[in-house]
Amino acid sequence: MAVLAAFVLFGLAMTQQSSKPLTRAWLRAALRLAGLFGFFFLVLSLVDLTLVWTHLQSVSGETIASMIALHFLIVSLLSWRFAIISRSSGAQINMVEACRLTFASTLANMLLPTSLAGDAGRVWLVHRYGLTFKAAIGVGVFDRVIGLASLGVIVFVGATAEPSIVPISVVVVICLLCFIVAGVVVFQWNPMQISKDSPRIYPTQRLRTISTSVVLSLASHLFSIAIAYLFLKDQGISFSSAQLLVLFPAVLFAASVPISIGGWGTRELAATAAFSTIGLPAPIAVAMAALFGLTQVVASAFGTALLVVLNRSSLAR
Repeated sequence: MAVLAAFVLFGLAMTQQSSKPLTRAWLRAALRLAGLFGFFFLVLSLVDLTLVWTHLQSVSGETIASMIALHFLIVSLLSWRFAIISRSSGAQINMVEACRLTFASTLANMLLPTSLAGDAGRVWLVHRYGLTFKAAIGVGVFDRVIGLASLGVIVFVGATAEPSIVPISVVVVICLLCFIVAGVVVFQWNPMQISKDSPRIYPTQRLRTISTSVVLSLASHLFSIAIAYLFLKDQGISFSSAQLLVLFPAVLFAASVPISIGGWGTRELAATAAFSTIGLPAPIAVAMAALFGLTQVVASAFGTALLVVLNRSSLAR
């Protein structure tokens, strides 16, 4: 039912102008399904699900509501970032339209076995707002790289404050690699080179776009870490903020790797491995990661449905 609802909401949110079908990547979808089941059975072999369920049941309603609200705020910030980057490339897209695309693609990424309805679908659809496909792909790549590079900054800060978890030399090497890749993409990014139809963007404008995107990315990652903070506090676990800054980004990164559906399985395994370094029991780590994903689904579904209703109401007037 959840997957069916995702298809319906995504279709309502996205198909406002055209119903042109996309080529289905069946092999990729099959591999993600295989990854989902493989990681699921691996999690089953590592933890007792009855203990995980016990921890999930013990979470207070206030904590769950706060987690959902933070996820809603996170997707809104990512929508803002996407709108800024798209407009800098020449797209005629407003904040509401960017939110509609981002909330729907987030929901699709979490529930559907193909990226054609998620990130790739958002890139395909944003070109309708005045971009060529090449420019739209550039927007998608820039948007993703900015997010990952910002995650590296947070890990570096946390590792500096808590060097006992991960050797600072390892963190420096990893962050340098991230920043090199990000630098190549970010500083080579120029809408005028991507598309002749893009507006001229001056150095100060590009710097403003990049800096604003970085700030929004950092804020969204910190709010994600705050979600983990709320859960662990609710469970009565003692930890430091620096530990979360180092460890939880590994969970976020694992969830972004497209080898499962919506990061299910990879997120839980990453949480188990990362938080074992501070002695967190595996059932609690799995419960934290699972509830993080579930509340993200609820927030993105609510946002998508809300924007669909608002769009239908505006069209009816």
